[in-house]
Amino acid sequence: MPVKLFKAISDPTRITIVKELGKRDICACEFPILTRKAQPTTSLHLRTLKEAGIVTTKRDGKKIMYHLKNKKILDIIKSGELISND
Repeated sequence: MPVKLFKAISDPTRITIVKELGKRDICACEFPILTRKAQPTTSLHLRTLKEAGIVTTKRDGKKIMYHLKNKKILDIIKSGELISND
């Protein structure tokens, strides 16, 4: 659903998360450091992205790894950045 997708990427912290996931899969434990936000806050952002179908998770032992479900989301973010710079 496009509305849910755009709502999910309307927050700067979530955009940061998506961009970082575009580079590699990331453990949930790393997001507070990457975003400079508290762990409960990053968990809420990750849940929003997961509910929108942007990210998926996979358990690796005790770690929960996050992965972009479709890298085309990076193109959408880049397009938005180009439009906002005009």
